Amino acid sequence: MKFEDLDVKLIAIVFIVSFFLLIAGQQVYKKYGIDKPLLEDIKQKNYIKNVEVEKFNDQVNIKIELNKVDSFKETYEDLNKTIQKYLKNKPYRITIINKKGELSNIYEEKIRFIIYEAQKTGEYVKMKDSIDELSIKENFYVKIEFDEDMNLYLTMEKNNEVFYQVLFEK
Repeated sequence: MKFEDLDVKLIAIVFIVSFFLLIAGQQVYKKYGIDKPLLEDIKQKNYIKNVEVEKFNDQVNIKIELNKVDSFKETYEDLNKTIQKYLKNKPYRITIINKKGELSNIYEEKIRFIIYEAQKTGEYVKMKDSIDELSIKENFYVKIEFDEDMNLYLTMEKNNEVFYQVLFEK
């Protein structure tokens, strides 16, 4: 059989069908081989109140609402390990969702600036003292944790409201 004998239209159709089958197979694998098991694994964790997974370009955005936890640092690290197990080297971002309220206002208006100043100056003891003073003045519980990479995990509680924030050292 010579090349001239082959029908160019048939070759083009076979190529296009094969291409779309490969893309469809990849999408099915991502949905049932990675995305669905990841979502189910995260939802099974007792510290998860709500989870939402979104994809934007090549990055996976995972939005998490947490129940009350004893150690936000340990919870975040466990969540991170779970996600890495499924996504391997794919880029992802974890966003902690907090309800708007008094603690989120205190964080945005006061604590965020204290923390950023400490990250720039390295005066973490001063930061801790300032946040402790503010917690007494505003009547809320605060817990600050660091990991070995100097990432900061902030937990604030007042009445039934809990606020979590993680700040990464740049």
